[in-house]
Amino acid sequence: MDKKQLKKKRIFWVLWLVALILSAYFVPFVLLRDVNQIEASFLFWTIFAVLAIISTIKITSYWSE
Repeated sequence: MDKKQLKKKRIFWVLWLVALILSAYFVPFVLLRDVNQIEASFLFWTIFAVLAIISTIKITSYWSE
């Protein structure tokens, strides 16, 4: 993988992680504020955790290159 492709991937993953981190604050405290069901919060945090784990695995797979 050349340096240009690697730089594009780094920029993508940085933006992705920033969006993921911002969603951790925005979704529960803004979008789910008026939802009184625990299932909505549980579903969000489950999806968030899965996305974070998959992202971390994908990012660390590039370390060898």
